[in-house]
Amino acid sequence: MRPWLIAAFLAAILASGAIGYRQGKVVTEAAYLRDLDAARQRAFDAANLASKKEAERLALEAQRDELARELDAAAYADPDGSRPALSAGSVRRIGRR
Repeated sequence: MRPWLIAAFLAAILASGAIGYRQGKVVTEAAYLRDLDAARQRAFDAANLASKKEAERLALEAQRDELARELDAAAYADPDGSRPALSAGSVRRIGRR
């Protein structure tokens, strides 16, 4: 066989390998970017959900604190609050709640 034919054949094999490598790299990078975008979107959605849940929790906490303040105010306003036993009026006030 002629040496230039072998060299041309080897060059063609190397060129096709390089082209295949580059195409594979492009496909792999595209798949990676697609998966990365999907993961970012899932993380963004999870962060939004966590933010909404935290806002709900804070609203409930504020509601709880307000109720505690109201109950404390009612307890301090009770004229029989310092007595060891409740009077009939205190029992009626408690029963209304």
